[in-house]
Amino acid sequence: MDTFRSGPSSSTRRINIGDPALNAQYISNKISNTKYTLITFIPKNLWLQFGTFMNVYFLVIACLQLISLLSPVSPVTIWVPLIFIFCVSATKEALDDLSRARTDEKANSRIFHVLDEQGQRIRKKSEDLRVGDILWIQENEEIPCDIFILKSSDANGLCYIQTANLDGETDYKPRHAIQFFQRKTEEEIVKIRAVIEAPPPNANIYNMDSRLILPGGETVSLDTSNVCLQTTHLKNTHWVIAVVGYTGDDSKFGQNKSPPASKFTKLDTHLNRLTVIIFCLMLVLVVSLGIYGNTWNNPKNPIWYLDLKPGGDSVSWWTWIIIPVRFLLLISLIIPISLKVSLDVVKYAYAMFINWDEEMYDPETNTFAKATTTAIAEDLAQVEYVFSDKTGTLTENIMKLKHIFSKGQVFDLDEPNALVRLAPKSKKIQKMLQALALCHSVVTEKISDYIPLEDEEEVPKLEGIPGIAYKASSPDEEALVMGAVKLGVCFAGRDLTKIQITSQGIPQSFTILHTLEFTSDRRRMGILLRDEAGKCFLFMKGSDDAIFRRSRNYNNVDAEFEEQVENFSRCGLRTLVVAYREIPEEEVEEILGHLQEAKTEIKNRSAALTTVYDIIERDLIVLGVLAIEDKLQEKVPETIRALREADIKVWMLTGDKFSTAKQIALSCSLITSDSEDCLLAIQESSSMNIAQCIDYYLQSLERKRDSLEENDMSLIIEGKWLQIVLDTMPEKFIRLSTHAKTVICCRVTPQQKASVVRLIKEQGYVTLSIGDGGNDVAMIQEASLGVGIVGREGLQAARASDYSFGKFRFLRRLLFVHGNYSYTRTAFVGHYCFHKSLYLALMQIFFGFYSGFSGSSLFNSFSLATYNVFFTGLPVLFLCLDRHAQPETLESCPRLYKETQKGKYFSWSTISYWALRTLVQSAIAFFFLIYIFGGDYISSIDGSPLDQESLSMIIFSAAVCVQIATIIVESNSITFMNALIIGSTFFSYWIMVLAATVVPQLSIFGIMFRLFSNLSFWLAVILVTFVSVAPIVVLKTAVATFYPWEYQKVERAREQSSYTSLSPLLLG
Repeated sequence: MDTFRSGPSSSTRRINIGDPALNAQYISNKISNTKYTLITFIPKNLWLQFGTFMNVYFLVIACLQLISLLSPVSPVTIWVPLIFIFCVSATKEALDDLSRARTDEKANSRIFHVLDEQGQRIRKKSEDLRVGDILWIQENEEIPCDIFILKSSDANGLCYIQTANLDGETDYKPRHAIQFFQRKTEEEIVKIRAVIEAPPPNANIYNMDSRLILPGGETVSLDTSNVCLQTTHLKNTHWVIAVVGYTGDDSKFGQNKSPPASKFTKLDTHLNRLTVIIFCLMLVLVVSLGIYGNTWNNPKNPIWYLDLKPGGDSVSWWTWIIIPVRFLLLISLIIPISLKVSLDVVKYAYAMFINWDEEMYDPETNTFAKATTTAIAEDLAQVEYVFSDKTGTLTENIMKLKHIFSKGQVFDLDEPNALVRLAPKSKKIQKMLQALALCHSVVTEKISDYIPLEDEEEVPKLEGIPGIAYKASSPDEEALVMGAVKLGVCFAGRDLTKIQITSQGIPQSFTILHTLEFTSDRRRMGILLRDEAGKCFLFMKGSDDAIFRRSRNYNNVDAEFEEQVENFSRCGLRTLVVAYREIPEEEVEEILGHLQEAKTEIKNRSAALTTVYDIIERDLIVLGVLAIEDKLQEKVPETIRALREADIKVWMLTGDKFSTAKQIALSCSLITSDSEDCLLAIQESSSMNIAQCIDYYLQSLERKRDSLEENDMSLIIEGKWLQIVLDTMPEKFIRLSTHAKTVICCRVTPQQKASVVRLIKEQGYVTLSIGDGGNDVAMIQEASLGVGIVGREGLQAARASDYSFGKFRFLRRLLFVHGNYSYTRTAFVGHYCFHKSLYLALMQIFFGFYSGFSGSSLFNSFSLATYNVFFTGLPVLFLCLDRHAQPETLESCPRLYKETQKGKYFSWSTISYWALRTLVQSAIAFFFLIYIFGGDYISSIDGSPLDQESLSMIIFSAAVCVQIATIIVESNSITFMNALIIGSTFFSYWIMVLAATVVPQLSIFGIMFRLFSNLSFWLAVILVTFVSVAPIVVLKTAVATFYPWEYQKVERAREQSSYTSLSPLLLG
């Protein structure tokens, strides 16, 4: 038994079957997705919160406030709002983590059956499973960890799994038991001490190249077909016996878990820059005020009257920093402490609005739009480039075999006599139909046993074979098999070693020797079979370039095949080429030997198999060309035209061939028929060197720059040329592509898609990628914004995206409506948060002129502690309900998007306007109130002068009223909720100050009763509020009348149009 014991190396994982004790070095199956524990929550959360510049800044200010010699006000002025905001963030984190902990506990507590040393089934919690345990899994049970299948209830060792939780695909995938164990009983299995050598834990869910070492030293190759991964479900199989291979975070699912990449919007970047600039200006201001204050209070100054010496006759060196630090603490609120929490709240609201939008509901897929991130909604209004997949994104991804070309004829499958026309006993046509029925990964399902999931589409029922249905991993495979059924050749089913079809009602059986799997890089699939007569055939299907170059006469491929591929492509149809090869028995044995050697490799199995495949896939005889129809989704052309009108450049990145991509681009308005003359093509047939080709196009564009509009230019490039361009001349490609309104990249791989997106994003553009399949995940994650289409390719793209919905047309509403609202609302929140903080800070600075620049505070601790969070923080949050234009206006008028795309609502000009406005408003309020109530003012109530505390509360009350009035003036639409919150804030202020004035410990004790009884107080507050906001109202009215925003023009036109249409009815 010890013979097989070996510790794990960096390159190999040794799994001792049935003996978990020998696998003790591996982790348990306990799942933990929480960020915190009870012990680590406080320190870790504080560490994370203090990871930002703003929070560190506020903490430093709060600590300085604790030094009584330095602080002009009570420390509560900063500690109360700081603790409140930190508690809000910590509470949110705690609730999120508690939810994750409950989910983990539910998963860890699930009960599974494990075989003991006698082969008896014992119950065991999921968290207690160990590598080497032998599991007994029942049908429909979720797989708790990554397992290797030893035995299946199916006599041939076949079983099926559904991977919806892993990759979003709902089709059933076949898996195979290890034949050595398939023939054993449960009691025999638990006594066998064998070892599986597998790769170390990794995230590649499509690779599990391993090998089984039996007690006698014999090795058996294993791969993904022998493995069920964690979170998948056992289907269509009563039970399987399997050995645990990877547990916990070592599983494929665990390895793929990672925190989402942090994304920041352009507006966030602008706000951060503004914060840094304000901080620097604040330091300059603090130093200047400190110097002036120290000069003012210098003992040698004849007007000096304050004694700030800490003691004794000499002045210590650190005395000179007291006044600068005091001013730093006084005006520290210039950077608003409520900004981050305000933005977090409104951004969360934006995500909810997207989730609740019934206009983005797709009844066909029963899908609502979903925002999986709450941080980047503003970038939806600033997109400059959209990168789109074709199949399933622009098209329906509902495939239909439309035409077959063979023997010099095109057969239309929609014709009633299509079967009759194909019936002639042509060996080539019969072989092609056999290829359609044999070369695929489709599985059959008994309809009587089939129970669909809630969100799963009904599987297609067969016309030729009653009682069964097909489940395919891709729509095109389903289309080909269904096409063959229509022509009389039906796929009847398969097991581990056999595949059955019926041809014109005659059953046929083939032995599966090997399947050459399809990959995005190979662009083809093959299957090696032996028929009942003992003859061996290789059937293949794939792209024309992948098949033609492996044909028997590569340099002299029948021109009619190539011509027909081109003809089908020009019609916008997807094309596949079908071929076959008969292989002599002696060559088959040699090939199987090479395959067996390659499959036993662990490290380089893929490369070894590729070498063998190159030997097999040669001398092919082309049987015919297939044309598959995939119709455009509803309103795709209209959506793309709207995006182009909004100055958004739309690129299509597809794996289809040049002609197909071009035709689809024409049909969906990516390229207009008028602009075909301006189509710049870089493809295989280019007669010049690729660099010379690009140089030629660039020179042509320079010559035509005055006469050729940018909107008219389009570029189309093939994948192999694209790779050369990306590797050797990316700068030239950027220059060329950014001149074009549309770029089409065809024959591209998933990694090339991501590289193109990365190249454009690195130039500083806001990019959006949209796709529906697993091959789109890389570009979706690379873009500034990722959008997934919930379609027939599963949920991989949707799960990897920031936003998802059911149809491409919803992209228009996502950008034009939700993006516009999110951007304009956040722009106002940013402006307002800085405005209200600067407003109070400027008054502190103005007061310095009256206090001898001593660093004294105008406002008391109560006012400063409550201003930012309670009195001005809540109303602005509900501006997330504000609408500057109707959704219909934004969606129907793409040119409105240009205003947000260019950042007109939050720019240095708008920041300057708000800064100047704040300066004027604060100066008006401060100096007017000082003039009225300062100096010789005597109260008419009791004949006493006003003290500083009373003056402070008058100015503070005016400040709060001005800020509430500012929100009302800046609101484009007052909703019930807005009115309720604004009104509640206004009245709650007076209630709170009245309550505070009866607390003896507070400095405003008794003050507010005196002020409330003074008519001058009320008149002054009202007058200051009016004088502060009235000019803004006049200015906004003038701008709307003489220099309106674009949305105001459109709204006005819509209102006039509605009035004109209603006038006859009103008059009649």
